[in-house]
Amino acid sequence: MSMEEIFATFIAESRDQIEEMERSLFALEQAPDDAELLNTVFRAAHTIKGSAGLFALDTVIEFTHTAENLLDALRHGQLHVDAELISELLRVVDVLRVLIDCASRREDPPSPHREKDDLIAAMARRLAAIGKSAPDAPSGAAADDVAAESDTSASSACWLLSLRFDPRIAKSGNNPLGLLRYLRELGTVQQIVPVEAQPLSADGYDASQLYLGFEIAMRSDASQQELEAVFEWVAEDSNIAVLGPQPSPDVLSKRLRELPGDPEAVIAAWERCGLLDARAAARLRGAPEEDASVVDGSPKEAHAVPQEAVSKAQAARTGRGDGEARFIRIDSRRLDHLINLVGELVIAGSGARMLADETGNEALIEANEQFQQLVEDVRDSSLSLRTVPLETIFSRFTRVVREISHDLGKTITIDFEGGETEIDRSLIERVSDPLIHIVRNAADHGIETPEEREHAGKDPMGRIKMRAFYDSGSVVIEISDDGRGVNPEKIRQKALSLGLIEAEQVLADEQLQDMLFEPGFSTAQSVTNISGRGVGLDVVRKNLKQVRGTVSLNSAVGKGSTFTLRLPLTLAIIDGFLVTVGTEKYVIPVELIRECIELPTLQSDAGGFGICNVRGAVLPFVRLSRWFNRPDSDNKRPNMVVAQVGDRYVGLVVDRLLGESQTVIKPLGRLFAGVPGIGGATILGTGEVALILDVPAMVRSIDADTRASLEQAAA
Repeated sequence: MSMEEIFATFIAESRDQIEEMERSLFALEQAPDDAELLNTVFRAAHTIKGSAGLFALDTVIEFTHTAENLLDALRHGQLHVDAELISELLRVVDVLRVLIDCASRREDPPSPHREKDDLIAAMARRLAAIGKSAPDAPSGAAADDVAAESDTSASSACWLLSLRFDPRIAKSGNNPLGLLRYLRELGTVQQIVPVEAQPLSADGYDASQLYLGFEIAMRSDASQQELEAVFEWVAEDSNIAVLGPQPSPDVLSKRLRELPGDPEAVIAAWERCGLLDARAAARLRGAPEEDASVVDGSPKEAHAVPQEAVSKAQAARTGRGDGEARFIRIDSRRLDHLINLVGELVIAGSGARMLADETGNEALIEANEQFQQLVEDVRDSSLSLRTVPLETIFSRFTRVVREISHDLGKTITIDFEGGETEIDRSLIERVSDPLIHIVRNAADHGIETPEEREHAGKDPMGRIKMRAFYDSGSVVIEISDDGRGVNPEKIRQKALSLGLIEAEQVLADEQLQDMLFEPGFSTAQSVTNISGRGVGLDVVRKNLKQVRGTVSLNSAVGKGSTFTLRLPLTLAIIDGFLVTVGTEKYVIPVELIRECIELPTLQSDAGGFGICNVRGAVLPFVRLSRWFNRPDSDNKRPNMVVAQVGDRYVGLVVDRLLGESQTVIKPLGRLFAGVPGIGGATILGTGEVALILDVPAMVRSIDADTRASLEQAAA
């Protein structure tokens, strides 16, 4: 890996650790005595600090070092978890996120950074109050000063770090001196002795290779795992052993057999490190000394850590085992390029199938069908690489609800269900803002104050629930609350004052609730720093429309509200159903189709919209020829595609049904942005362009008054 690739991995890993910290802090607030949650937060901070040391990110090291001391005091019971401390640690997470973002852009953090400086001061005051000082973080001293420290804690354990780096380590962009320098943070480095790791000859000398290994003696109260973590970036191709505490002669003897090169040089290095006395050294050299011991040995048997165990621990941390990788990081641009190539393969496959059908050659048609099945498998596998579980963004809403409830003096909890539901990675960030708008709206407008809830006979604690699941080829996200609900009459009065409706106009509750998504519409009595400015729900619908999604509201006064977001599984490739209207071809997403039938003779039609009787049920329909202003066909027996959007059904009247076709979605330009009912375009196997129908938008656009009057007339 190049240094740029390693740095990019560090940034990605750090962001993952920050998210893990935030999730664990929320859980810790609910379970303050859970030691494992606290250890998870501590390990995340420690890993970020250690990795930042490799890139000389001194600001990150200094800040995380102070936070780590605070977390360490919590682990040792010197401080106790409470809401105020959790809030402070969540601010630590926010600052860390900013520092890592600045590092990713190769920018220096703001200076002075008031939030960071205030947090460091606040954490230092907490530590001082319990009599624990916050030691200064290392300032990036030169490598030749690594062994200069002399303060040795009598309570620290003695460790041997036996290091043989990959000779090509410099070519991969790693700096072994940076690793050695970081050891100062974990304890006192007593001695570093360089040892020849591979033979050196004048003829074969390569200045880019590392010919030295290192034997290091240090005192530290860190765990073996923490010491090993220093070298996890290079462990895969190196020979790293962390031995101790107080390694026994048997452990050293085993390590000696594992190392290449001159054993005498290694034994001499251990003597210089103070790990062996004369008798122990003689025993390693083969002399018959029975009572050889470790200088720092204790009466009890020293703990030995075999190299196999170290290798397994390293494999567990890096996700590697038996020479294979369980997880790898891939640049998202490579995935996007792969999806684009698969899209072109789908288009080419459609053309091949069409040509095979025209030949009438049964063998060719059968072979092409097998090819199409493989293309579908490749498509599905490729698209799954871009999906991520929704739980990756759920923790954000815990934070939002927590802060709003504190600001408004409310008691609100939020629950999650279906976090394992996966969604296209490109959709995650696009739906994050709409979801935050809805959650904030529920916490501010929906949930009452504890006093109001008690007066209404409710639990003083309000509840918000986020639920995700798959339905009809889509991902559905429901956000519900048990608050006051939406008052239709209140919406009506607001709509009248804004001139959106006439006084004599009669609207159903569903239509009134839909007005909340109009730009600038708000029923809030006052403007707060949370909401009430008439900005929010209109943005939700606008953002979701851009990704072919929909949002609806179902509310009952005094019982609460439920917002339902319906999103496509992917934005790239779908299974489509090809139809014709006159000479034009259109694609309907297969996941929305329930059945295809002939247009029933019992029908009422008005201006292209109508209703018909399908097996005793009333079904509204729309003629696509009228919708798109195309000439009426002379087809005497038109077909109808019955589509389902949520709990609503609609019939789409077309001329011919051409069958299923894999569809690569191509975005349309700004010229078509305002055309209702069009969600994109695709290229057919013949090279023709077909428009993809946005059925949810068409359902919303069907005039409710027309459908209601037709249904009344039919009844």
